[in-house]
Amino acid sequence: MIIECQNCNKKFDLEDKLIPLKGRLLQCGFCHSQWHQLPNIITSSPKEKVIDKVDISNEEVKEKDEVKEQPTKKKKKIKSKARDKQEFKNKNIGFFSYIFIFLISIIAFFLIAETFEYQINNIFPNFGNYIIYVYETLNNILILINDLFKSY
Repeated sequence: MIIECQNCNKKFDLEDKLIPLKGRLLQCGFCHSQWHQLPNIITSSPKEKVIDKVDISNEEVKEKDEVKEQPTKKKKKIKSKARDKQEFKNKNIGFFSYIFIFLISIIAFFLIAETFEYQINNIFPNFGNYIIYVYETLNNILILINDLFKSY
């Protein structure tokens, strides 16, 4: 059975057997509000019982089975909608986010390399010259960008 919090309208999937005939006090896991939930009792009318005793053709049995399967399909749809929302939230990382993460990683790499320049220079001679070349290249790129903005 699917129950809904009366305060925040959050939906929960709960097994029918967990709620007794008298009902049960439930608490929302999201907003912590409490309410008394009564079970969903499906009552069948006497006409339906009589129809069940009469011989039924195969087509009508299939129709009854389809009707019985519909509530379970609704449960599956609700669960799949929640999964779709989670997947949508996970897919929000776009192209520019990857570029931004890449640039931050490169900056962090150069900061670490500059911090341990002396120790790395003992293992790789001329490492200091490579860092200088990188800084000169970055400076030239900044000059180019400034010239582009000044030309407009």
